[in-house]
Amino acid sequence: MDFTVTSASSKPAKKKIPVLAIDVMGGDSAPEVVIEALEDFLQKTEDVCRFLLFGQEKIRALVGRKTLLNRCSEIRVTKDVLGGGERPVEILRKSRDYSMMRAVRAVADGEADIVLSAGNTGGYVVACKMVLGTFGGVARPGLLAFVKCDDGKLSAIVDVGANLSATPRLLTQYAVMAAALLRIVAYTRRAFSVGVINLGTEDVKGFRSLRDTREVLGQVPSIFRSAQFVEPNQILLGAADVLVTDGFTGNIIIKSKSGALLFAHRAIRRMAQRNIFTKTLALFLRPIFSNLKKFVYSEEHSAALLLGLKQPAVKIHGGCNVQAFSAGVAMACRLVHFDAKKRMSENLSTLSDIWEREENKDIADDVIYQTKRATEL
Repeated sequence: MDFTVTSASSKPAKKKIPVLAIDVMGGDSAPEVVIEALEDFLQKTEDVCRFLLFGQEKIRALVGRKTLLNRCSEIRVTKDVLGGGERPVEILRKSRDYSMMRAVRAVADGEADIVLSAGNTGGYVVACKMVLGTFGGVARPGLLAFVKCDDGKLSAIVDVGANLSATPRLLTQYAVMAAALLRIVAYTRRAFSVGVINLGTEDVKGFRSLRDTREVLGQVPSIFRSAQFVEPNQILLGAADVLVTDGFTGNIIIKSKSGALLFAHRAIRRMAQRNIFTKTLALFLRPIFSNLKKFVYSEEHSAALLLGLKQPAVKIHGGCNVQAFSAGVAMACRLVHFDAKKRMSENLSTLSDIWEREENKDIADDVIYQTKRATEL
């Protein structure tokens, strides 16, 4: 499969001006952080884009103080905000004038190319699935996150919280779609490896669903050069480029990683303050610690993506800062430039023959079982 992404400086042959629908009220520090992040993005980039901003009346004053942002935006005033503690179904029951829902609707209506929100994750998934719909054959959207490995390369892990459980078919779909997006985000054309997160690397380990998933993923050499089981302690060591698991396990892994990194950072700081010798040594090592912190806590790829939707959607962490949201906006623009929807659809199409073979195999296995059962009776 031919991809135009070759290097950080490469540009697609034909670019359109992306229109981004922004839920300005989503997130712990909204709307101030969101407006600051959009301003930050426009000051850092040469890309041309437009914003459709959805939020309460008070955002007008914030936007009015940002002249650069004001030149390329349109404000759509909404009445309601979906709180972080509300159940996802509330987005359907109470009001359709949530800022989040209106932003998603703008993409469905063709007014915007992509939607971004740092709001309630469950509500966002529900809204996107209900309004945007999923690709044919994809039962539910999945949530993809990027992790930086020790060699500096990016790995994609899915699902990290959208679904508590998933079938082999769904996990396989997530994997091939994640590969399409990783090519765009990581600026690469190299062949990817795929790993199914399991409690061991042996063929007999884990649930049957995990073994079936790895078997099917091994049948798509046009996308993956290898398929293997990966243990959680190998994730940050770059054991595989694309990692798949259910949303319950994936969410625990992502949050455990963040907690472990925070623990290590605090432990190093405490040890550096033990005595005059360690304080002096820490002073000389400050440049190393500074670079290490930037590497470990990089905001560049902190945004998550919803997979399987007919139109792309970006999920920003609710506790994000200006840099993290700004990086999410940059990622959204790149996904539009390189037609992420088309890339995911192309990868999904490669699975059609595999599904037919697997379904025929299931039918044959069932016939054998029924025949054996009848003989026994």
